[in-house]
This record gives sequence, C-alpha cells and structure tokens, in this order.
Amino acid sequence: MKILILSKEAWRDEQNGGNVLSNIFKDFDATFAQIYCTDLHPNNNLCHIYYQMTDKMMINNILHREHIGKVLKYDVKPQQSDQIDNVESYSGVKRFNSELIRVAREIVWSMARWDKEEIKRFVYGFNPDVIFAPCYGNHYMIRLTKLVRSYVNVPVISYISDDFYSNKQYNFSLAFWINHFLLRKHVRDVFKLYSLVYTMTDAQKKQCERDFGANMKILRKSGSFDSEYKGTLNEPIQMVYAGGLYLNRWKTLTYLTNAIKKINAGDMKVQLHIYSNTPLKERQRIGINDGKNSIIHEVVSSKELKDIYRKSDIALHVEGFDLKNRLTVRMSFSTKIIDCLDSRCAVMAICDNSQAGYQYLRDNEIAFCIDDCKKIEYVLREVVDNPQLILDMQKKAYDFGRMNHNKDVITKGVVHDFKEIIALQ
Repeated sequence: MKILILSKEAWRDEQNGGNVLSNIFKDFDATFAQIYCTDLHPNNNLCHIYYQMTDKMMINNILHREHIGKVLKYDVKPQQSDQIDNVESYSGVKRFNSELIRVAREIVWSMARWDKEEIKRFVYGFNPDVIFAPCYGNHYMIRLTKLVRSYVNVPVISYISDDFYSNKQYNFSLAFWINHFLLRKHVRDVFKLYSLVYTMTDAQKKQCERDFGANMKILRKSGSFDSEYKGTLNEPIQMVYAGGLYLNRWKTLTYLTNAIKKINAGDMKVQLHIYSNTPLKERQRIGINDGKNSIIHEVVSSKELKDIYRKSDIALHVEGFDLKNRLTVRMSFSTKIIDCLDSRCAVMAICDNSQAGYQYLRDNEIAFCIDDCKKIEYVLREVVDNPQLILDMQKKAYDFGRMNHNKDVITKGVVHDFKEIIALQ
C-alpha cells in the first residue's frame, strides 16, 4: 500500500501532529510520502520522501519570483533537536494568532505561484493508492488537497479534530467572520472528495454526518499499555502537566497552584510539575512557578516525558474556562488524554463539562473530574487526604486504556478501513 500524506505540519514524532501520524501508521505495511507546509524538517522512522512548501517560499515567490517547493529525501531518520523545534513550533502558533495576520497568510499563499507541474511530478512519481489529508481550518490546505486529488483518481481519507465549520464561535473580529464564512464553503466542497473521515469525538461525528452526509468513524489515539500500573505513591504526591499553556490553560493551572499552596500550608503534601515551551509573561509565570508548590520545567523529549509520567502520581488534562476558549475546544479530544491513561498515573481533568475530552473521562469514570475552578481545592484536598482514591483511579484508568485504546486492535481496524476504501475505488 502506498499512502500520500498531505499535512500542514512537518512529520515530527515529538510534536502533536506528527505524533498522531506515527501513532496511526506505525504498524502499517505501507510506503509513505508526504507533502507538507512548514519550514521544519521531518523527524520520524516511517517516511523518507517529502515535498516541502513554506511561508518563506511563498513570500519570496511574490517578491522575487523565486521557486516554490523542495523535494526532500532521507535514507535514515534525520537527527534534530527536539527542544529547539518544539519552541519554533509554538512560536508559529503565536505568530499567527491574530486573525488579520492569519488572513494575510492565506492571501500570500493564494497570490504565490505554486509549481503545479513539480507537484504533479512528485505525485505521479510516488503513484499513491490512497491520499490521507487531514481537514484543517485554512484555505491553502484545502486547495492543496483538491489540487493533488485532481492529478490522481484515488480515494481520499481525512481526519478532523477541531470545530472550525459551525457558527458556535466567539469572536468580534470582522476579518474572522468573513474568513469563517468563506472557509465554510471550501470545507463543504472538500468534504465531497472524502471517502472516509475520522474524528475523535461522538459530537463531531454526528455534526459532520449531519452537515456533510460524510462517512465518519471514531479514531482515537492508541497507547502501548505495556506494563502494570504502579500501585504506589510518592511523598509528596507528584502531579504532572505537560503541554501548551495557551488558550488560558495557564489560568486554570494558577487556580490549581493556589489550591496546592493552601493544602501545603502545614506540610508538603502535593507538588505540581509543569513541562511546557509556551512563552509566558512574568505575571503569568509567577502564578504557576513558585519553585516549591508548583514548578515550571523546560520542555523534554517524548521519551523523557514518558519516564516522568511513570514516576508521578496524577497526570493532568486542563483547559481554559472563558467562553471563547470553551467554544474553541468543545469538540476537541486532546491526544494527551491517552498519554495520561497510558502513564500509569491517576488522571485529573479540570475543564468545562461540555468539553469532549472531559465528558469521555467523566462518563467512563476514569478520572477525577472538576468542572469549576471553585471546586479545585475541595476535590484535590479530598484526594490528597485519601491516597487510596488515587491508587484506585490509577488502576481504573490504566485498565480502561488497555481495553479501549490498545494499539494492535486500533491499527488492525484502520488498516482494514484503508484496504476496504481502496478496494471500493
């Protein structure tokens, strides 16, 4: 099987988008090629041939008529610094968080003259059996999917994880709403090309079936679950949060830190460790980094993080509570949730109760779930004062993950889907 992947991000194992690709395709008997749209280099063991397009190429093409596109080939996995590229990855998010700049970026990509003949040669040279093209909330990736599909009459399988189609958005920017309604049209068009679309949540599955009549399936990240849960606790109890602090997650962690300070007023009972590369203002950093109750660490590699999780007691899933960010993530299912289940820690979720990941954890009773910042101190104090609750939750979370997120079972199902879709073409 030959699979051509179209993605916005570079395929890097230590970053979320690339990690998802590796998690899906790691045990496929397949050959891969990728067309991607960022200046980072790939870092995985599965794919060795790429076609790269970048923002810089687009700008130089408009200003200086420079060529767009570069073919990259690797005989072995390229060795890159995980930490440096993680910081660069987030800076890209930060750089384009203004809607006006985001629209400007779309205009630049639309004005630049892509080398369509070179893209065609790359696609023909690989000759894919199927295209895997995640559905992103931007125009140029949809344009790329349509372009590549016009060259080869093969099925397109997609994956959608965020709600950028519905009108349940909170934004006062005119540019946002103009872009939003234009994007809705393009999303409707590209969904007509998809033979199958995966999503992580039941809510988004139902929405896409209703809005597009799409062939939808649930696909959540799998874990290794290759050892037993610990059954022991540290003194003091160790909590871990690993991930971005944007979308006001830092505010939620500030509430948690304040609760920890109160609980530790007599002696040290619990400690929070945060691993993130998100740039913070000084006032934000002070609230979650007192060096004793809560400590911010530099970002670590995925392998190091796995070891940290396994030496800890409670793994955290948090989101912001403001209306804008509640709407932004309401249908999202963080891949970190499966990492938490696979960590051998108990899981604690602190976010709005309409958030899809929270609902999954709550409904299956596999996490301590807190849907109001005012409840954090009460729930955490109860947990800390009753360590058996933590041990029991560790076992429930791990057993559930091993039963429902088993890598071999999930991979077998996805392989079957791909083969079936190809056969039906």
